[in-house]
Amino acid sequence: MKTNNTLSKLNVQRIAVFILAAVFSSLAFRAQAQAIFYNDGGTLYTNKNSILYVAGDVKNKNTSTIQNDGVIEISGDLTNDNTATFATGTDNTSTERAVKFIGTGIQAIIGDMTDSTSRYFYNLIIDKQTSASAVQMQSDVVV
Repeated sequence: MKTNNTLSKLNVQRIAVFILAAVFSSLAFRAQAQAIFYNDGGTLYTNKNSILYVAGDVKNKNTSTIQNDGVIEISGDLTNDNTATFATGTDNTSTERAVKFIGTGIQAIIGDMTDSTSRYFYNLIIDKQTSASAVQMQSDVVV
């Protein structure tokens, strides 16, 4: 009896290890799949004193809205359609309202950021670690 009971415990432990390995493998795969923050018709609001970190590109498409009273950190490119809104929120007490480009290599600002009421940056921060890193403004930008 002790031998069978011991074998059963070993089998249960092996199954548990297999299940944990499968779960962690799927979590790692899902984390890698989040390379683009894609807003297509939604509204995103960042509160004062908040940080939204995007490990990849931000695409604000069509009639989408991003209102920023906090800090948005981007490690990829930012694309804003000419029909999308990218502006500050309604909390006039916020002094942050920053978009911070923190990626390595070349990043880009793509699309329309030229309307001082609905498509603009309040605070634009370029935080690069090397001189080989840069942010290309592929259109005019209002700050």
